[in-house]
Amino acid sequence: MTNYKWLEIKAHPDLHKSVISIIDSLKLNKNIEILVLASWSWAFDLRLYNYGFKNITSVEINESEYKNNKSKIKEFKLIDLNSFFSKNFNEKYDLIICMEIIEHVYNPNNFLIESKKLLKDKNSQIIISTPNLQNLFSRINYVLFWYPNYFIVRPWLYDHVSPIFHNIFEHLSEINWLKIQNTYFKNFFLKHFKFHGLRSYFYLIFILLLSPLIFIFSIFNRKYLFWSNSIFILSKL
Repeated sequence: MTNYKWLEIKAHPDLHKSVISIIDSLKLNKNIEILVLASWSWAFDLRLYNYGFKNITSVEINESEYKNNKSKIKEFKLIDLNSFFSKNFNEKYDLIICMEIIEHVYNPNNFLIESKKLLKDKNSQIIISTPNLQNLFSRINYVLFWYPNYFIVRPWLYDHVSPIFHNIFEHLSEINWLKIQNTYFKNFFLKHFKFHGLRSYFYLIFILLLSPLIFIFSIFNRKYLFWSNSIFILSKL
């Protein structure tokens, strides 16, 4: 984990920078209404604020991270995102940001339904990031240990309860009348990969043994193969 200013970034170190870059490419007015669902340490909210966006509403289940930072945001709400959370809002939003949270909620379909209700209009957008469970390392992990990457109970991965596969996400978006405008595949894993015990060497041995199959697989599935995270941009149909 790394920090932005004094706040811990509770995600891959480059994820926040990537999402800011995507927002920048959208050429959005700095006066738009932004909702950040699951702000964690508030690091991304502060980054948005320093980037020029002032109308930020932040949602978290715990207020402790916000005691010294409330002056920077328009509104803060204490909400459990496993609930029908849209009923807690009187306002609609131009941009909703949900980074590394959909895999933490018990019902991703309900999460998408409730998020959609908070969009202002068809020009409004939702940005959702989640681990890519279809990459090479996750597939090897499943063969070796019977679970995909990021779904073992460890202190920094606690409470990952809903694996999000691309075909499932596309289906959930479609049945909820949400259009996936764009998908970005980001590789944070290889950049920060280090050997940690026997598990890392199992990965290396498997990669070497299966390298011919990996090459064939990569021809047809290269967009999934090495990317650690997926970032989706959605809007209403």
